[in-house]
Amino acid sequence: MFDKQIYYLELLTDSYSKKIINTSIQISNLIIKNTKNNNKVLTEKIFHGKSNLLYKDKVLLNKQITTPLYYDTIINKLLILCNKYGLIKYYSYNKKSDNSNKILQSKLNKNKIYGLETYTFKDEYIFKELIEKQDIINKPKLLLCYKSSLHNGLIDNGKYGICWRNNFYILNDNLDDLKFIKRYLEFKIFELLNQSLKYNSNFVDITIWDFIPNILNVKSYDKITENIFYFWFLGFSLKIKKLKNIFSRPFRALKKYFL
Repeated sequence: MFDKQIYYLELLTDSYSKKIINTSIQISNLIIKNTKNNNKVLTEKIFHGKSNLLYKDKVLLNKQITTPLYYDTIINKLLILCNKYGLIKYYSYNKKSDNSNKILQSKLNKNKIYGLETYTFKDEYIFKELIEKQDIINKPKLLLCYKSSLHNGLIDNGKYGICWRNNFYILNDNLDDLKFIKRYLEFKIFELLNQSLKYNSNFVDITIWDFIPNILNVKSYDKITENIFYFWFLGFSLKIKKLKNIFSRPFRALKKYFL
C-alpha cells in the first residue's frame, strides 16, 4: 500500500465507530493515487479516538515503520535519535504461562523458582512457580510485565524468570544502567508513544521498540533528566513548566556532556 501515493488517511477506533455505525470495529479510510510513492508527498491524516479525541496533521508517511495513530511530528523526532544512537536491545518471552497459581512477591518460597507474570493496580508484582529453570534467571535484567505500558518494571539481579507471553525484558550486567533504563522508559513521551501504537488492544505493541532510542549510547547519559531529554534532544517541552529553571548550569555548557 505504501508503494502508492496516499493523499488522505482517516483512522477510527472501535469506540468511535460504535458511535457512528453502531459497530465496534477499527476503520481506515484512504484516498490513494495509482502512482509510485516518491516519499515527498504529504498525507492528510485524521484520527478519531476515545473521548472525542481528534488529531489532524499533514505528515510524510514512513513505509519502513508502523504508522502511529497520532503525534507523528513528535514521534519523528524520536526516529532521528534512533538513527543516531541506535535502538534499545529488548527480548520478548513468547511461551504460554505455566499452569500454577498466582503468588505475590511477599509470599514467594525462597526454595522455589518463579517467573514474573504481571503488575497489578495495587502496586504488587505477581509471580508463578516455574516448572523448568530458564536461561535468563541468572542474568541481571529489567522485567517489563505491566501489559498496558512500560511503567513499573522490575529490576532483577538474577533471581527470577518470566512466565507470560509477550512480556519484554532487557539484559544488562550493570544494575545502574538498568535503573536508568527503567526511569527512562517511564518518561511521559514513551507513554504518549505507547498510546499512539495501540491499534488492536490495550497492551504494549511490540513495534514500540522501533521508536525508542538507546540512551545508553549518549555521552554522560546518566546526567539526562526527563526535562533535558525533551528540551535538548527533542527541542520542545512536553507539558513541562518553567523550562528556564531546569538547568543548574548555563545552557551552552550542556554541549560538553551530550554532544
